[in-house]
Amino acid sequence: MGITWKTGDVPGGYISTKVDGATAGRIIKGAKNPLLIVGKLACNIDFGDKRLIDYAIEMTKRGIPTVATAGSSREYPEDIEIKIMGAVEIVNRLQNPEYGINGKPHDLVITMGIQYYLASQSLSTLKNFAPHLKTLALCARSHPNATWAFPYMPDDAWKREMDILMEQL
Repeated sequence: MGITWKTGDVPGGYISTKVDGATAGRIIKGAKNPLLIVGKLACNIDFGDKRLIDYAIEMTKRGIPTVATAGSSREYPEDIEIKIMGAVEIVNRLQNPEYGINGKPHDLVITMGIQYYLASQSLSTLKNFAPHLKTLALCARSHPNATWAFPYMPDDAWKREMDILMEQL
């Protein structure tokens, strides 16, 4: 069991399985219709030579349907197709097993760059009210409400894991 970033974040009997970048990449590759949700923090997290939003854009270019919040949508080039929607709005829509931003139901929801408290509550909602979905949190602050999540780690380790993940896709 991984250590949660917020000590009061105790989700109950079901807690996320901690994964590394290679495993996360295989999970994404194995999904039939994944969905990437990208928040504003992805624009602010800078690893030096790359920002988190750059990983998100690359994932979108590789064919993963993407919802970007208003703050992160500005970073996407105009020729890349994304949907712009608030995190709460997309989580509410995903509770419907028939919903998909590309017309097909999603089976995996990937989150990155969302404020911890909002991501935690969003993942809790999906865990409890969207049992048809699996979730993967690509955050260095460990989300116990996700199906799979990176463990708590420093930013340099996070960048390494994101690089490994991208090699798998």
